[in-house]
Amino acid sequence: MPLPLPRPCVVCQRLTEPGRSRCREHLAQAEVQKRQRRRSAPGDGAHQRLRRSLDRLGMGTCEVCGVETLSVFLHVDHRVPLADGGTDFDSYVWVLCVGCHSMKTRREATDRSRR
Repeated sequence: MPLPLPRPCVVCQRLTEPGRSRCREHLAQAEVQKRQRRRSAPGDGAHQRLRRSLDRLGMGTCEVCGVETLSVFLHVDHRVPLADGGTDFDSYVWVLCVGCHSMKTRREATDRSRR
């Protein structure tokens, strides 16, 4: 079987890595777009399943501070944001109270600004 050869990127015409149809820059952009489509597509991801479960129970416990509260005051959050490469699997979502979710969001924003 012959080895794949570099070819022009389908977007910008720069040479790609062998066997690829996009250069590194446009391959990365395509991955981001794929994550965004997956995030906005209707479906039954872990986030939705956990939210429905919380709403059914009416109560839940924050996984950071351990406070038990009504489900309307709990947020279902991705441990690693989808925009940063996180996934929507059961083990990657958790329940946070409003205060802990705010602290996590501020910390993530600070970390992003330092990059």
